[in-house]
Amino acid sequence: MGKSITLPDGTLSVNQAFADMLGYSIDELNALNWKDITPAEDIPWIEELLEPLIQNRSNSLRFTKRYAHKNGSTVWADVSISTRYNEDNSLRHFIATIVDISQARSTEQKYQTLFSEMLNAMAIHEIILDETGKPVDYRFLDVNPAFERMTSLKKEDVIGKTVLEILPGTEDYWIQTYGRVALTGEPAFIAEYSKALDKYFEVTAYRHAEGQFVCIFTDVSQRKRMEAERVKLQEQVQQAQKMQSIGRLAGGVAHDFNNMLGIIIGHAEMVTEQLRPADPIYADIMQIRQAAKRSADITRQLLAFASKQNISPREMDLNLLIADLLKMLRRLIGENVELGFRPHPEPCVVTMDPSQIDQILVNLCVNARDSISAEGSITIETGIISSCGTKLQDSGLLAEQECVVLRVSDTGCGMDSATLAKMWEPFFTTKELGKGTGLGLATIYGIVQQNHGHIAAESAPGEGTRITISLPRVMHPVGSQDYAVPRLIKGDEHILVVEDEVSILNMTCRMLEKMGYQVMASADATQALELAKNPDTPH
Repeated sequence: MGKSITLPDGTLSVNQAFADMLGYSIDELNALNWKDITPAEDIPWIEELLEPLIQNRSNSLRFTKRYAHKNGSTVWADVSISTRYNEDNSLRHFIATIVDISQARSTEQKYQTLFSEMLNAMAIHEIILDETGKPVDYRFLDVNPAFERMTSLKKEDVIGKTVLEILPGTEDYWIQTYGRVALTGEPAFIAEYSKALDKYFEVTAYRHAEGQFVCIFTDVSQRKRMEAERVKLQEQVQQAQKMQSIGRLAGGVAHDFNNMLGIIIGHAEMVTEQLRPADPIYADIMQIRQAAKRSADITRQLLAFASKQNISPREMDLNLLIADLLKMLRRLIGENVELGFRPHPEPCVVTMDPSQIDQILVNLCVNARDSISAEGSITIETGIISSCGTKLQDSGLLAEQECVVLRVSDTGCGMDSATLAKMWEPFFTTKELGKGTGLGLATIYGIVQQNHGHIAAESAPGEGTRITISLPRVMHPVGSQDYAVPRLIKGDEHILVVEDEVSILNMTCRMLEKMGYQVMASADATQALELAKNPDTPH
């Protein structure tokens, strides 16, 4: 510890420790004035500090000052001064005790540089406790520039204030966690979302001093958003793979399954033609026929969902087609539900298979009807938008392309977000067992995708549901708008039927013969060619 006696004229009398501190010998240092070992720019303010001691208005002083080392470097010191006076109260000399704090000062300066320049946000806080010792708030003592950039909070606005004054929405979780750090000294690592700042943070917190803690923040909001987007993309890929798998399944079994169903339905129809409704087995045959048709419908829905259904696209005006369907749809939904149609004044022409529009409207109207517990309404609307917008481009629609909009709204019970997220998945249904297959909406989704359109749903519990379908608009329609179903034809011509499934071959021949045709049958392609060349050959 350095010691020095300084006379009023500034001359020194020092000990060895002080001489060593500044790199001088005792004799060298005693030959100097205190101003010789003090940076020139510091002399005025030190003289001002010493003035009350010289005038005997104070007899002690403590301050931090710089000394000039013999080698030109700077030595920081904590200086304590006391005075001795003559009998006439004039100053005899100063007695100074000098403690070298250069290392501590260097460490502090490095800390201040790190504090100011570090990229991570840093804040020093003081925990606030209630009368029971429970953490209830914390106060800002200091923040670095990175904290200001990361949070958009200015240093001058937060220092001295509590977090609940600055961010009233701060969750109690943060206060209690930081309280444990300040009170126990146990560091904490937190990775949480801050509602108050609407950001995700990774925070390292440790105790700085008694009742204080330091937080180092890293903003990971962008990373979290990217992770969420990655999860969303993975879900979309899984959904696409699921659809592809079901499509392969449907395509693989559809042929054989439809053959079997065709045999069941065909024979059931032929049997019912020979029975009267009063016959004991008539109701049983009708049940067989109905179950088979329902199975065929499920297969058809699977094929439509997988985009493997044979379709015949044509230009058609949705307004005309929907108007023709309204009578059937009203019978389907019942008397308790009002069905309204609001067609766009201009033709809404798209290129699709009319049967697909039938499937879409029947499925949507049935779902809407089932969501209405008592009385309610279903509204079908058509419209035209001049620009599909960038948000629909993922479906193949162009941003500047005109679209026809088909919208079905209902006043039913609505859906929550969890149901909305799964509504297009195959086999997902909220209906009771036996009331739904979970393929209706998946079928619609597949149809819309197959026709390069876009489908979206809006719903909330108690607020009904609105399904919006956007399809490419045909700007210059050509051709006929005839959607009439061809009538059953009868005749007496010769028909060659070729089918390798014997059961289907026999059933088809019987049906054609009942319609008056002369039928030649073959289960073999080579034989069929021979029959075609020589139809009069016995077979």
